Amino acid sequence: MASIIRENRNGRAMYRVQFFDRDNKRRSIRLGDVNRKDAEAIAVRINSLISHSIAGTPPDKATAEWLSEIGQDLADKLANAGLIGKRETATLAAFLNGYIESNRSRSQIADASFSWIWYCRAMDGKDRRIREKDREILELKLL
Repeated sequence: MASIIRENRNGRAMYRVQFFDRDNKRRSIRLGDVNRKDAEAIAVRINSLISHSIAGTPPDKATAEWLSEIGQDLADKLANAGLIGKRETATLAAFLNGYIESNRSRSQIADASFSWIWYCRAMDGKDRRIREKDREILELKLL
């Protein structure tokens, strides 16, 4: 059972979720500046992840959808606690550079695709992180 702990830091309420993992080791995940309702919702999802981890089954559909929607910071914290695997992420610049290199030999690449690539580089910056589902969308736009 995951417990929610309220901490006061610099006059602000911060929340932390404590739980015992499948090896019966106490773990904590600091949620930062979230409200109590969000902290409780995260604790419910963590309970679900723990039970599925103990049973050796994949997460249920609702938890899997929630995992796909959470931010990278929370996903990293869950991965460090051993509840999920590490997410594979790349920056937009790295993805676009890889796309250019892998398709450089193709003479059929449209000028519009390269224009779109340079536009993305200029507008989104080199440090923007993309996830796996974003890669699929980008690849479709580039074809």
